[in-house]
Amino acid sequence: MSGAAPVGHPTLRLLLIAPSALLTDHRAHGDGLVAFGFVRELAARGHELHVLAGNVDLRDPLPAGVHLYEDDGAGHGSAARLRFMRRLRAVYRRLQRTSAPDLIHQLTPVEVGVSLALPRTRIPLVLGPYVPDWPPSGPGADARVSPVALRAKRALRA
Repeated sequence: MSGAAPVGHPTLRLLLIAPSALLTDHRAHGDGLVAFGFVRELAARGHELHVLAGNVDLRDPLPAGVHLYEDDGAGHGSAARLRFMRRLRAVYRRLQRTSAPDLIHQLTPVEVGVSLALPRTRIPLVLGPYVPDWPPSGPGADARVSPVALRAKRALRA
């Protein structure tokens, strides 16, 4: 590909938020591979991408037009999420000083509350794709999650 946007399509400046456990182009990690697939395909269409990610393990160089902002990705839970959100806010403010993004896209998994770190703006925000949790399987799966809890989760997602 030439790296230019297809005829009739504008080149966009995108902020991609990848809060998954890993962004990768080669490891066996579903969310990380899917997220990098988005990065690769959008870059191939000539868009300028600013990608905020936690843990990153890339074998190949980033495509042209991709700028990576890494969070240290350490830890789990609310403290790690808050740190990621602070990093997101800082990256967003930095981009606003030069040229605000045309679109913000938080990739899968859609971590609850992460996009709340962004100031209120008219810039479109895309969340997803959202893939619900797989149902529990294996020995003792029925004992781990009650049918009532599963129905409640499905109702909330709907």
